[in-house]
Amino acid sequence: MELFGKALEVFDRIKNEGEREGNIGKRTFGKILHNSSYGVAAQNWLSYGLTSHNKSNLTIGIFIVSYARMVSVNIVGKIFKMKGKVFYMDTDSFDTNVKLPEHMVGSKMGQLKYEGSFDKSIYLGRKQYYLMNTMSGVSKTGCKRIRNSLADTELDIPTVRVGGYRNSKIPTLKAWTRGALEKRAIKEILSNPQTLNYSIRTGELLDKGLHLIVLDIDFKKVPITNN
Repeated sequence: MELFGKALEVFDRIKNEGEREGNIGKRTFGKILHNSSYGVAAQNWLSYGLTSHNKSNLTIGIFIVSYARMVSVNIVGKIFKMKGKVFYMDTDSFDTNVKLPEHMVGSKMGQLKYEGSFDKSIYLGRKQYYLMNTMSGVSKTGCKRIRNSLADTELDIPTVRVGGYRNSKIPTLKAWTRGALEKRAIKEILSNPQTLNYSIRTGELLDKGLHLIVLDIDFKKVPITNN
């Protein structure tokens, strides 16, 4: 395990160096090797008809992934104890309205990276969001899960299956395309705030994250109904 830990530190250092230097190739190299170092333990190896020994260790793979989820849940619990809110969360990221303790944020392994402060937030689904700092003009956009073949076509939001909730009551935005995410659809919502109403069971909040949220700077507009 000591050798395994040292290998992870080396790959993590390469990734961080690449990010600081703006070297995308170096960062990607370090990230892939870092993630593969533990992910391969739970990989389902394909059989090509050749006789070989079993390289998988499902127990170790499950432990690592489960421990990561436990860390995420503990972070959410920490935010709640600080009287904060979690507006959105992904595998290893959180959008909240409280400042986390300094020991939790940094560039070391296991720490969270601070990506910015935003007073306008729109979440249209998992990995589909737009964040903006109205003071500095800095913005961050996420628009995954939309196929490239659909990038230049007009789509309704339901076509993208926002959050996987088929009965979601959401407005149709003909401008919702990957190419128009920031230029048209998001600016339309920012200039004309809308209330997006739908129901979600309380038990699903941590499991699936929060979706379809439009927040104002005062954090008072959170149109979610817990049944």
